[in-house]
Amino acid sequence: MSQDLSRRKMVIYIAGTAFCAPLELYAQSVSLRPRSRPSSAIPSEIDRYVKHAELTGEVGVSAINLKSGNVIYGRNQNQSFAPASVLKVFTALYALEILGPSFRYSTQILADGPIKNGQLIGNLYLVGSGDPMLNTDHLFVLAKEVKAAGIRSVTGDLLYTGQNFPRISQIDTLQPVQAGYNPSVSGLNLNFNRIYFEWTKSTANTKLRLDARGSKVFPTTNTIKIFPVRDQSPIYGYTETADKEIWTVANESLNSKGGVWLPVRKPERYCADIFSNLLGSFGINVGHKSLVSKLPILYPIASYDSIPMDKMLAHMLRYSINLTAESIGLTATQKSGGDATSLASSASRMQLWAQQEFSVDTANFVDHSGLGDKSRITPSDLSSFLHKLFREKPEFLSLLRKIKPRDSSGKINASSELRIRAKTGTLNFVSSLAGYVIDGANAPFAFTVMSQDLNRRTAAQNNNLKVTPKGSKRWNLRSRRLQHQILNTLSKKEFQR
Repeated sequence: MSQDLSRRKMVIYIAGTAFCAPLELYAQSVSLRPRSRPSSAIPSEIDRYVKHAELTGEVGVSAINLKSGNVIYGRNQNQSFAPASVLKVFTALYALEILGPSFRYSTQILADGPIKNGQLIGNLYLVGSGDPMLNTDHLFVLAKEVKAAGIRSVTGDLLYTGQNFPRISQIDTLQPVQAGYNPSVSGLNLNFNRIYFEWTKSTANTKLRLDARGSKVFPTTNTIKIFPVRDQSPIYGYTETADKEIWTVANESLNSKGGVWLPVRKPERYCADIFSNLLGSFGINVGHKSLVSKLPILYPIASYDSIPMDKMLAHMLRYSINLTAESIGLTATQKSGGDATSLASSASRMQLWAQQEFSVDTANFVDHSGLGDKSRITPSDLSSFLHKLFREKPEFLSLLRKIKPRDSSGKINASSELRIRAKTGTLNFVSSLAGYVIDGANAPFAFTVMSQDLNRRTAAQNNNLKVTPKGSKRWNLRSRRLQHQILNTLSKKEFQR
C-alpha cells in the first residue's frame, strides 16, 4: 500500500465521525518517536515574527511532518509551558479510551412509595450521575414526565443526590470570584453550574434578578441571592450561609442594563431548587428539599440521558467548556479505579495514562480543563502526542475544531488553502494552539505553538480582582496573531522536510 499522504486520503481521514479502527496508512512507515533533523534550524522569518510580536515571556514551537515523522521546526521545544485549554485534547482522548464514544450520563427521578389516586405516598428523588450538560430545559422535561406518570401531589419531600461523585467548590481557587468559567463540580450540575444575573438601573432604583434560564422558561431560585452595595471593591463579593449563596455587587459599576453568568458553588442544592420550582409550575408541590447520601429501594418515575460521549467531547472541544472537561475526567478516573476525590488526584491519574500510552514524559497535569496554570508540558511532547494520535486514531480529527486561517496581520484569510484542525488555549498571559495543518501545505504536519509570561500572570493573580487584567487582552491578541504567522511560514515548501 502506498504511503503517500494525498489530499484524497486526507479527506477520507476526516470525512466520518464514527469511531472506527485506525487506518493502515502509517503502519510500519514512521518511527514511534519523531526524529529531529540537523537541518531544522530556526528560520529567520519566524525569528522576525517572534521579535515583531514584542511578547514578554517565552514562545515555544514544535512541528512534525505527518508523513515522514521528521521534526520540521523547533523553538524552545523542550521548555515546559502551561497548556491552558489545549489540555482538553488529552482529557477528550482519556474519556474516549475509558468510557467509550457511546457512554451517556443519566439523571433520574425516583420514588420510594406508591402512587394512589394521583398522590405519591412518599418522597421524590432527584438523582444525578455527573452530567455536565444538564440544563433547565432538561429539568422541565423531567418535571413534565413526573406529571405524565400520574403524580399530582407528593406527601413527602424532594431528596437529591449526586451519588458518589466528588463535590468540588471551584476548579481553580486563584480565579476571580465572579468568573463564570470557574464553577463548582458535582454529581448534579445545572446550566454549567452558573446562574444568570440580570439588572436594570435608573436614577430612581436598581433592579436585580437571578434566574436559571432555559430556552422557554426562566425559573428563579430561593437558594442564591444578590444585593447591590455602595463603594464595594472588588466589584463582586460572595459569601455562604447554611442554606444560601449570597452575592453582592458594587452598584456604581452597573450600567443601565445588562447581564452576566455567575458561578454556582452549591450546584446540587441549586439543581433541586430549580426542579422543585418547575414541578410547582405543573401544580406538583413537594415538602422540604434535602441532600441524601444513601438511597433506599426506589421506583423509576422519569429519566434523562445525556448526548453520547463523542458528541459531548466535540461540544467541549469546540466551546472549551471547563465543567465538561472536569466532569468527564473525574468520571473516567472513577471508572478506571483511580482516585477521583480531587481534581489533582484525578488529573494525576490522567497524567500517568498519557505518559504510559504516549510517552509524554514532561507532562504534569493538575486538572482536566487546563484552567489551573500549574499544568505543564513541552511543545515537543505535545506535538509528538498529536503525531502518534493521528497515526493511531485518525478519526479523532473529526472532534477538533476547524480553525480559520489568518494572514500576517491577524485577519481571516478567506483565500487561504490551509485547512487547520486544532484546539486553542487561553489564560491571561498564556496562549496555545495545537493541532494539525491537514491540507493546503506542501505536506501535512502536527504543530504546537505556545507562549506564556508567567511572571505577569502571577502578578495579575495576586490582585485577583478582574477577569481580564490590564495588558492581558493585548498580549493574548499578539500571541494569537503570532500563531498564524508561524503556521503560514511552516506551510511553505522549504520547511516541509
